[in-house]
Amino acid sequence: MKYKDVDFLSAYYRKPIKIKTEKSFGTAFIFPVLLAVALGGIFAYYKYSYDAVKSDYDKAQSYISDSSNIAAAEKYTQLLEEIGVSSQTIDQINKALSADGKTGKIDFGELAAISSCTNETSYISSLSFDNAASAISIKVRSANETEIAAFIKRLKATGKFTSVVYSGYNYVPDAKVFELTAICTLS
Repeated sequence: MKYKDVDFLSAYYRKPIKIKTEKSFGTAFIFPVLLAVALGGIFAYYKYSYDAVKSDYDKAQSYISDSSNIAAAEKYTQLLEEIGVSSQTIDQINKALSADGKTGKIDFGELAAISSCTNETSYISSLSFDNAASAISIKVRSANETEIAAFIKRLKATGKFTSVVYSGYNYVPDAKVFELTAICTLS
């Protein structure tokens, strides 16, 4: 018996019976649960970010509204304007020097050195530049005559100028201060 006849009709009725299996609870709901967890994580991240930004905004708003900070901001703005004026003055001085064929140039370092020599009791009342002599003339005022002498010592100690010449100080009765004029020659 080499060949076996195949009876398709009987094979059809004898086909394997599918056994229905119940899907477990976890496999049916795993995707929706994972999706809910992911969306919850995204919501929590954005909620935390929003709260952090709102907190920073509230801190900045209270800082801006504080009256002492308003005064500091106005002073900062004023100082920035003074720096701008100083930069323009430096540019004008350097243009005048180059027009006269002078090799020396003044930069912000010299003005910063002069400014650093002042303190709470002394201040610069005027500052001018002599192009022919390449020198800066400074008028300093102070309520204390010893502070005037200390200003000159600090000015010489900066090392920014080849010479610092002054002729003493005098008392200005209208302003009730002592005044000194110093001439600083650029290096």
